Amino acid sequence: MKKLILFFIVLILAVFIGSLMYLDPGYVLISYKTWTIETTLWAMLLAILVLYLILYFISSLWRGTRSLTRHVQHWSRQKNLEKARKLANSGAILWQEGKLPQAERQLIKAAKYNAASFIDYVIAAHIAQQQKQYHKRDTYLHKAQKAVKGSEIAVSLTKVKFQLHSNQLEQALATLMHIRKSAPRHPYALKLLARTYTELNEWDKLQKLLPTLHKLKVFPIAELAQVEQQTYLELLAKTQDVEALNKAWEQIPRQLQRNYELILAYTKVLLQYPEQHPVIEKLLRSNLNRSWDSRFLDIYGNLANTDSCLSKHLKNIENWLKQNDDPALFLCLGRVCRKLQLWGKAKNYLETYLPLDKNNSVAYCELGQLMELMGDQNAALENYRKGCQI
Repeated sequence: MKKLILFFIVLILAVFIGSLMYLDPGYVLISYKTWTIETTLWAMLLAILVLYLILYFISSLWRGTRSLTRHVQHWSRQKNLEKARKLANSGAILWQEGKLPQAERQLIKAAKYNAASFIDYVIAAHIAQQQKQYHKRDTYLHKAQKAVKGSEIAVSLTKVKFQLHSNQLEQALATLMHIRKSAPRHPYALKLLARTYTELNEWDKLQKLLPTLHKLKVFPIAELAQVEQQTYLELLAKTQDVEALNKAWEQIPRQLQRNYELILAYTKVLLQYPEQHPVIEKLLRSNLNRSWDSRFLDIYGNLANTDSCLSKHLKNIENWLKQNDDPALFLCLGRVCRKLQLWGKAKNYLETYLPLDKNNSVAYCELGQLMELMGDQNAALENYRKGCQI
């Protein structure tokens, strides 16, 4: 019904326009230089309409062609992505199955079909690393970096981890120094740098890095404490004389100078120099008065000094015994009394200690030495025997 009404409307308009054309065809004259065009108004309007339709057709054809091209390109991209996905999945499966060369080939093929091929190249680098093909590994990492803008640091850190795993320590350090130029406060880069310095035994450099590790909270507190302890232990161990040792000790932060392992490392070297024993005694006494740790007593009781100094040591230990019920104090008192030739007190202290710690072979040896000095060879041998049986 609508089509019929539309037909009648068009027919009426055609009759109306036809009558207008018959009554007055109009006149149009176009003149340019020596050229002139004469025609009726209606013929000119018809020519303009035809020209418009031709231009509209050409425009529609052009838009259609471009749309078809876009559809073809989209279809091609989707096809390539699907192919890349299948190849990447196949490569990942082969990788997990341990078929490394086949996995590597599949992933590189996948990367060629996928513009965003970062993951493919990184996995290929992993596979090359497992095969110890380090040049290919670095090539794949470089391609991964080019695949995604802004991935330089991530790729470089991956490279460092590979280099550390392969014991390429100098190369890892060079890569980390390059990262520090663009990202000097990157936490993970700093963590890997600390590890690299540790592997290279670059303890002086690691010591200089410690304030930054603290400030940026690169490690958990407990882990950072271990890093600090190891660093200063190594620095103390590498000293060649007392002067260098004391200088290294002074560089240790004050709160760490209360660390048992560091004090032990420091005093072990100082014990070789009798003139330094007063320094050890002062250090141990200060730490014991501040925070009790019976492990220090083993060193304190073995200090060699004059009788006057040993008498002061004895007085200090007896004062500690009034404040603490630590069994190790009896062993320490026994040692000091033996050095002062207070045989009876030494024997009493050692015999008081042994029932409290029957598995301490050193205590039996101490008592054996004391009994030998007192002339009781049978008792000395008996205590030596008990010490050897533990």
